[in-house]
Amino acid sequence: CFQMSSSGSLKCQVLVRNLSRRTTAKQLQQHASRYGPVVDCYLTDNGNEAIIEFNDRTSVDVFMGKRPHVVE
Repeated sequence: CFQMSSSGSLKCQVLVRNLSRRTTAKQLQQHASRYGPVVDCYLTDNGNEAIIEFNDRTSVDVFMGKRPHVVE
């Protein structure tokens, strides 16, 4: 969890890199939701990175502990 929201609470976000340009936000969100509740998921402008926001720190830890990920 690393970014402060406007309310001052921490957002539990993960930066994902080296995505295929064919990967969609929906595919990534479906993949990430296997590891915990996903609040939001969006691709960055360059198309091969994304931000996943999880509901809690435990989900981030589980997601990070299962690296590397392959999104299909």
